[in-house]
Amino acid sequence: MIVARIIALLIGYGFGLFQTGYLYGKSKGIDIRQQGSGNAGTTNSLRVLGWKAGIITFAGDLLKAVFAVLLVKLIFHGTYGADTKVLELYAGFGTVLGHNFPCYLQFRGGKGIACTTGVILAVCPPAVICCAVGFRWVPYFWYLPIWYRRLFSDRLAG
Repeated sequence: MIVARIIALLIGYGFGLFQTGYLYGKSKGIDIRQQGSGNAGTTNSLRVLGWKAGIITFAGDLLKAVFAVLLVKLIFHGTYGADTKVLELYAGFGTVLGHNFPCYLQFRGGKGIACTTGVILAVCPPAVICCAVGFRWVPYFWYLPIWYRRLFSDRLAG
């Protein structure tokens, strides 16, 4: 199982080396790491190259994680059965590592948000919906006590 974990991690790292934002920027004659925030990820591509580049970068980063996880699932499913989920997570972790720290770009990649979303989507699709809802509504609940305190102090003052 240890060898399988290492193989899954290396498969993921190999997929993570495909830097969508960097490659798209190079096709347009721009080194994305020299512009904006200096990251090779979706947000910087969106800021520097526009919405089309942002969407392409997000899709590429998400899909490379999905493909890495699915490839590991395909390779190891018959051998390890239910333990394949662990290997899928290793592949996902490797993809995020490859995206964040690509060896051919002096270990300067993206932040791994789209890759992590792809890993979650491939390993447990319902979790993406829960994360999206949480991402949308948690800030409101975070600031709710501050809002109530202000409302209460305004009533006392007025």
